[in-house]
Amino acid sequence: MFNILKKKNKNEESGFDIDNKKSKEKDYRKEINDNINVYVMPKRFRVVHKQKSRAKTTGIFIIVAGVLFLIAISALLYFYLVKEKPAATEPAPPVANVNIKKNKTPIKKIKKEETQKPIVAPATVESPKKSYMKAKVEFDGVANFNDFEQMILKYGSVNRIKEFTKEKKEVEGMPDSFKNNIVSLIIRQSMPKLSEIKDIKATIKGNTAILSAVTNDLSKKGTILMARENNVWKLDSEGWENVKAETKNTEMNPVKPAEFSNGLDSDKDGLTDKEENAIGSDSNNPDSDGDGYSDLSELLNLYNPDGEGKLEDSPAIKKYKNNTYGYSLLYPAGWLINKIEGDDSVIFKSGDNYFIQVIVQKNVDKQSIDEWYEKQFNTVNINDSQRISGDKWSGIKNDDGLTVYLTDNNYNYIYTITYNLGDMNISEYGNIFNMMVKSFKVN
Repeated sequence: MFNILKKKNKNEESGFDIDNKKSKEKDYRKEINDNINVYVMPKRFRVVHKQKSRAKTTGIFIIVAGVLFLIAISALLYFYLVKEKPAATEPAPPVANVNIKKNKTPIKKIKKEETQKPIVAPATVESPKKSYMKAKVEFDGVANFNDFEQMILKYGSVNRIKEFTKEKKEVEGMPDSFKNNIVSLIIRQSMPKLSEIKDIKATIKGNTAILSAVTNDLSKKGTILMARENNVWKLDSEGWENVKAETKNTEMNPVKPAEFSNGLDSDKDGLTDKEENAIGSDSNNPDSDGDGYSDLSELLNLYNPDGEGKLEDSPAIKKYKNNTYGYSLLYPAGWLINKIEGDDSVIFKSGDNYFIQVIVQKNVDKQSIDEWYEKQFNTVNINDSQRISGDKWSGIKNDDGLTVYLTDNNYNYIYTITYNLGDMNISEYGNIFNMMVKSFKVN
């Protein structure tokens, strides 16, 4: 049979034994503790050890931060040295710049040579004399104003073209007959043809050539200025003056124009209606200011026909002064002034295409007006009715009364004053022409 009781006693016994055993173990542990020395790190040293651990951690942090800092600096240096510096010191651009600098010197030399080249014309450049003669042939064949303009544009210098542009504006709106008349005065009356010229001599000064020439009969002497532009000689100006008149000069010989009639004169005072309008008087009243003197009488005696005082005090009248050749005269204030070739040729134009011109030339031989006129036109018959005189001058009218030749008392210049009717053959301003001659003064 199962021994249950015995097992139970054993368990009871074990419990007791356990307590005893625990007691014995306790005493044993006590004895061990009393007999064993245990060595432990002092507390103060344990604190220092913790501090050293913290220092080690800090050191590692600093090292890591330093490494990161060095990496950042290295990155910046990389971008500065590798990325940006080549943009300023990139090999290709400096080479290009050096080449540009090297190429600049020859370019400057070429430009310098080009600017100096005209000083000594190469053999291939046409001479100024030949260029003038070529141009002269075509100018001699000019028949009208439009042809004259084309010749100026073709053979004229830049300066001459500018002058012509101004001259052209002065005659804008004028009829072709008026413009063609101006061309006739310039070419046919003022300048000889190439076939009449000889002994053309050239003096070159830089880009300017001065041509001196005389006519075959030695009656005229010419001075022509040529300007070199782009290695081509261009006509800058041309002027001719009378120097000797041993033979008859048909170009200067007075030619009586076709028969002409006077313009309308409503009040029958001798002044045309257009003249009265030009000087400010009344075309329906022969004595506009009622002072007892007719308008015509006052005009020709240089008094104001439409008020008190002298004619030059009238608002309808102006005074022109030519300081180059020392003369002055009165003219209607509404008229235009045009200079063809400088101060030696001045045109006073009315609004309806009539004009009065003053041409000046040197009195080379210091001749009296009679001597000059007789030799110029190969005549000895001068009527007293043709003689006129004024302030410090004496003159002669031609047969038709439309041209006056005069010289100053010192015989310095010959002044020619011409009233040109154009193709209209109607004298509208004959009395104004006489007034202008009467008012002519030599300073």
